[in-house]
Amino acid sequence: MVKKIVLIFAFILLMGVSIYFLLPNKVAVLGYHGVISENNESNDMRIYVKKFEKQMKYLKKMNFKSLTLDEMECYMNNKCKIGKNTVLITFDDGYKNNYELAFPILKKYGFNAVVFLIGNRIENDEGIFFNKEYIEKTKKEYPNIEFASHSYDMHNNHEALNMSYEDYVNDFKKQKKLIDTKYYAYPYGEYNDDMIKVLKENDYNLAFGFGYDGDFKKASNKDNKYVIPRLSINSSMPLWKFKLRMLLPY
Repeated sequence: MVKKIVLIFAFILLMGVSIYFLLPNKVAVLGYHGVISENNESNDMRIYVKKFEKQMKYLKKMNFKSLTLDEMECYMNNKCKIGKNTVLITFDDGYKNNYELAFPILKKYGFNAVVFLIGNRIENDEGIFFNKEYIEKTKKEYPNIEFASHSYDMHNNHEALNMSYEDYVNDFKKQKKLIDTKYYAYPYGEYNDDMIKVLKENDYNLAFGFGYDGDFKKASNKDNKYVIPRLSINSSMPLWKFKLRMLLPY
């Protein structure tokens, strides 16, 4: 009886593994914001640096490949293949603590990443966000880090959806003067048809949300290239859950 149960369990396990490897490969687009030391209070928009390093160490151990934005575009256009263990590491808003705490860890483990910058925060130089000096320092010291757009000035209390088409056009023009990029992340992951239209008119090739139709999932090349889903990663996520999320096929 015991032998029969073991055989059934082994068969189920084998079938599960077989199905897993037959499923199409997808990209886990990891969405981070601020990275902080243990002395700071965390929230869902920030992650402790020790936890971040444990996640990167796990990805390295499991031989994950981190894509560049050009590689992600190639995959989304069905021109490039990817392996099972593939991630795109992203940071929203452009906090200086990305440079101070996250970039050395990414360099240590050999991972690429992208920072989606808010243009008016670069120009206002509030102290906690990237300014032009930090952008240039990053380009010199961390060639594995890319910069892309998070709007010029639409990251204001979920107001972007209420703006006019002309407002979107003007915002994109201002941002283009600061950041020459083909890639975009919607503030708060919120978008509408006018935003997508302006993205296309301004030669943006990919745009990232935060979840697709309200759902967080891995990205497939069958997804809309202008609403690519991401997985929100923060300090409330235990390491075991992070590992499980990386293994799940969806």
